[in-house]
Amino acid sequence: MPTFKKVLADTYSPLLGRPVDPESEILVTTGASEGLLSIVMGYVEPGEEVILLEPVFSAYVLHVELAQGVPRYVSLHPPAGSESKTSSGNTWTLKMDELRAAITPKTKLLILNNPHNPIGKVWTPDELRDIGELCVRNGILMVSDEVYSRVAFTPNFTRLSTISPEIAAHTILVGSVGKLFNATGWRLGYVIGPSDLVHPVQAAHFVICYTTSGPAQLAAVDGIQEANRTDWWEQNRVEVKGKVDSFCKVLDELEIPYVYPAGAYFVMVHTAGIQIPSSYCFPPDVASLSRDMRLCWFLMNEVGIASMPGSTFYGPENAWIGENYLRFGVCKSTEALDLAKSRLRNLKPILREIERGNKRSVKDIVKM
Repeated sequence: MPTFKKVLADTYSPLLGRPVDPESEILVTTGASEGLLSIVMGYVEPGEEVILLEPVFSAYVLHVELAQGVPRYVSLHPPAGSESKTSSGNTWTLKMDELRAAITPKTKLLILNNPHNPIGKVWTPDELRDIGELCVRNGILMVSDEVYSRVAFTPNFTRLSTISPEIAAHTILVGSVGKLFNATGWRLGYVIGPSDLVHPVQAAHFVICYTTSGPAQLAAVDGIQEANRTDWWEQNRVEVKGKVDSFCKVLDELEIPYVYPAGAYFVMVHTAGIQIPSSYCFPPDVASLSRDMRLCWFLMNEVGIASMPGSTFYGPENAWIGENYLRFGVCKSTEALDLAKSRLRNLKPILREIERGNKRSVKDIVKM
């Protein structure tokens, strides 16, 4: 829809430091996920490789595998001692020698999430420059997934394509209206980049879903224009950070270490210190699962809170690292988040009751 693309061009031109042509440099997609899938399907041939930085949003892996591509995982490394003390997502580092070693003649894409899901890392200009220049030298297309860019908590957020004209010429940006407005499920996204890079994505998009909801685009026009006019982006950023801080305060009370995010609304929690009593009986189909998946099941059924198992953010070789993590999302109403926090505070009493052999329901524990 021309009006939606014009609003996106008007919004992103100053953010990217160059005029964005709404007709040739913007593709509207049915959600950011479809945009990412269209990029992969438009560029990756069977057997070609895509570099993914783990922990990694698992949808990237599925997109690459659907195209019969090969995921190549490169790890982000946590700081020493992070298993016992809280650290910032920004302290997780990428070793450039490991990234260089992952590049082969078959490497086609590198997907970068900024801010990063699940650890909330916001990449520095120097980090982006190192990655970008390496990809340019090797003719690798970069996909900058910036769906959480409006909820970066750092003073300055740098977009990959603003680092240099050469890097911009090798970069496709992916955005999401649902993520912009904390309303995931709208299925309205967009891809922005040089016209020659966007064209293959457009071809794949037409085959995958052809078009995108008109009413959703019209609603997005009003929403983005109003947010730009009132600087609602800053209001929302402050509100989301407040929810992150509120949730993390409970983790501090419980002395559970976590990765404090510098952006987005996820908290990656280190759970090695949470020990479910050996006397607890899991259903047979759960008992055979990994530690993080068993803990997810336990928290859902015994404590009443949902989370994502950490192993789902890692490739097969490093899934064991993720087994000591769970990811929590704070993108909830204040009432729902308060309820989750109160239930989380009951974790230790529930574990003590189970240890004593007095298993009770969540409601019984809450009344104690």
